[in-house]
Amino acid sequence: MPSGIAKRAQQAIKESLPDLNVGINKTKSHALHPETYIGPLVPWNDFEKEARQHLVALSLGNGGPVLGFRSIEKPALLAIEQFVVGDEMGVQGRFTERLSQAMTAVLAATGSRTRFGDYKATSDRCIKGKVPDVAIMDHNNLLRAVGELKTLWIDQHNLESACRDDHGLRRLLGQPVEYMFTAKLKYGFISTYDMTIFLKEEMIGGVWGIAYSRPIMSCTEWEQVDDGNYEDRVSLRECFLYLYTPGKDMVIIEVFKMYEDMRKLGIDWSGCFAGVSSLIVGTGQSQTIVDTSATNAQSVHLPHSSCPHPASLDACIQGIFPTINAASGLNKCCMLSSVKEATIWTTSQSQLQSTYRTTCNVSQVGKKSYSGCITVTPAEHDSSVVSISSVVATEIQSARSEMTSMPNITCQKLMKYPHPVFMTSPDIARVCYSAVSDTSIADVLALYSRTCHIFAKATIDQLDDGDPKALEPYQTAYVAWLRKIAALDFPSQPQKDGTSDTEYTQALEGQGSTGRMISRIVYSIHCTRRLKAPSAVRRKRLNKLLLALEAQLSRSWNALLNRIGHFFQHYCFTDISSGFFPKAETKFEKWKERMAFKTLDIEQPPDSQGFALGEYDLVIAANVLHATAQIDQTAKHVRSLLKPGGTLLLIDSILPTIHTSFIFGALPGWRRGSFERQRDHPLLTEDEWHQLLTKSDFTGVETCMHAYQPLDQRTDSLIISHAVSSSGELSECTPLLVVSQRQRSGHDGGSGLSLAQSLAGRLSLSSDSITILGDPKINGRTCIVLAGLEDTTLATCDEVKFVGIRSTFNLA
Repeated sequence: MPSGIAKRAQQAIKESLPDLNVGINKTKSHALHPETYIGPLVPWNDFEKEARQHLVALSLGNGGPVLGFRSIEKPALLAIEQFVVGDEMGVQGRFTERLSQAMTAVLAATGSRTRFGDYKATSDRCIKGKVPDVAIMDHNNLLRAVGELKTLWIDQHNLESACRDDHGLRRLLGQPVEYMFTAKLKYGFISTYDMTIFLKEEMIGGVWGIAYSRPIMSCTEWEQVDDGNYEDRVSLRECFLYLYTPGKDMVIIEVFKMYEDMRKLGIDWSGCFAGVSSLIVGTGQSQTIVDTSATNAQSVHLPHSSCPHPASLDACIQGIFPTINAASGLNKCCMLSSVKEATIWTTSQSQLQSTYRTTCNVSQVGKKSYSGCITVTPAEHDSSVVSISSVVATEIQSARSEMTSMPNITCQKLMKYPHPVFMTSPDIARVCYSAVSDTSIADVLALYSRTCHIFAKATIDQLDDGDPKALEPYQTAYVAWLRKIAALDFPSQPQKDGTSDTEYTQALEGQGSTGRMISRIVYSIHCTRRLKAPSAVRRKRLNKLLLALEAQLSRSWNALLNRIGHFFQHYCFTDISSGFFPKAETKFEKWKERMAFKTLDIEQPPDSQGFALGEYDLVIAANVLHATAQIDQTAKHVRSLLKPGGTLLLIDSILPTIHTSFIFGALPGWRRGSFERQRDHPLLTEDEWHQLLTKSDFTGVETCMHAYQPLDQRTDSLIISHAVSSSGELSECTPLLVVSQRQRSGHDGGSGLSLAQSLAGRLSLSSDSITILGDPKINGRTCIVLAGLEDTTLATCDEVKFVGIRSTFNLA
């Protein structure tokens, strides 16, 4: 009769894994991926102590619950590996049998619903194109940790020797760390079955990095350790139990570091809102102590003495983020998305308390969402002052450390920005420049200039006296400009001395669309036999050039529309002719329901071409306004299309360069602007744009940003301006700012009226846009109601005032 075998949980946890039975014939090449981790890397020095303390804290007692094993004839044979392995797949199989299966049973016995399994069995496979060897998932099959297995007999896989070589260790950890960062996991591991290194993502010097344990052997080591807390080294199963069991010991969070970490994510609490003095976090729960005396409580205006301090309210928010990370085992950036119910008891205490306790419990309710319940009580008693139920936080995207040897950025901040209307020009510039490379293009510009000089000389040398007579005025001006450029001296060349003209022109083809356009212009000039057939140039070559330019611009608009998504109701694509519309309609197919394609000559009044005036919130003009004969009239036509307060995004060049004049100088539009300004190019400087926009009922150049910031490289610039009203009359689309009569008369200290006046200035509204509750002109208008900011609006409301409030909301 076979004998039955049973083991208790603690016995199974402490048990060593049997040595692998490695065959004579086996793989001989390493299986390391090319990724090398280059981010912060530190030892996880207390890992083994934490694992043992966690096992003790579980209080399994008498060895814990019984784990049943099937009956077998000869149980002793299980202690020896019978299966012969010769490749990584064999190692994976033995790891699954000896560790994953046993650990899942142990975790279940301790109340955990964490399971080991295949990566494809998880429900949120977010590591595209690659499959980790081991997946650890929760009861919803959501990925919680990943592991990689390697063959132990390959030298490059030796974990112990890798820990003595920084480069070797980074190479070895590259693959599992990449999986952790891609899936946003806090824990991972790499194992050769006989040795395992455990990994944890943590903040290191303000940047997300990796802490690694020493290699943990699959057999238990019996020896005295330095601190004398226990005699045997932790077992491999004990380490897995520590990382993936709920209810670990609560850990103390450094409050100062927590605020610093949040500040790096763009969430900044300060002043009376930063009162957390201690924070203890466990798996899915946290306890926060708020010390209001540490804040400037005297500066806090509370409408009632029994209201909780602002720091206690914000502690609800501050404590939920580390709790979410503890609940999920991940390091995720989350933002609060909804609150189902919040209750504040204003009568539980008669005065402001100095200390509050905040308790938070969090659980995962969706693939990327978490729900929490929060309670705030004064430290002196247990009566709640704040209770918030169903606080939902949703994961948002963030960047992690670079995985390869490509340089520089190891972390990207998550920033919150207010609406641009309320941002200063330096603020807007800072936001935009944060995503722009500071790479210099001086060498590229020098190459463009040098090759244009070569081409100009070659063209002028081929001209005879009769050629310019057949040209139109703008072409004559272009030839005159070519003579001027050909006469320039280029003593310094952008490449090594002795570079031939042929080598320059060949190098030009590899310099993107600008280089190719220069080459095409030259090709068209030579194809027309010394410019004797200018009409052929227009018919044969310039149309193709314009198509190339239009294709490039269409990609820009495509990127723009992808960026703004559903935030626009209607987009009108215009050009002076309809020739580009079929191609544009194809490119913008996904937005066809919200797009219109209309011809527009911006030099002529838009209303005479079927455009409604004052209808548009945003006008984007990309490299077009300068190519008009009367720039003053053009700017007024642009202004006529915008609503008061509407935005003009002007993309143009404020720096004349040889290559731009070389490319566009052969077009009539380029010369139309240059004739008016009596120079070789039509471009305006930043000051000239400011003067032009100011006298055309715009706010002038509010912000001017450049693709490249050095003064001699500002070939492309973005100018932002807003339309202002040219008269005191308010159009029906202009919003009204509504204040109470008390605010209007200044009885609130003038703060309400001051706010309304400040908003009017920001929104480019006249003083007539400020009105009071119940004003008849509110009828059918968009209103920004500021009266609600006054505490006593409803508390002191009589019948007359109430009628005014009701009228405002009924008519607006």
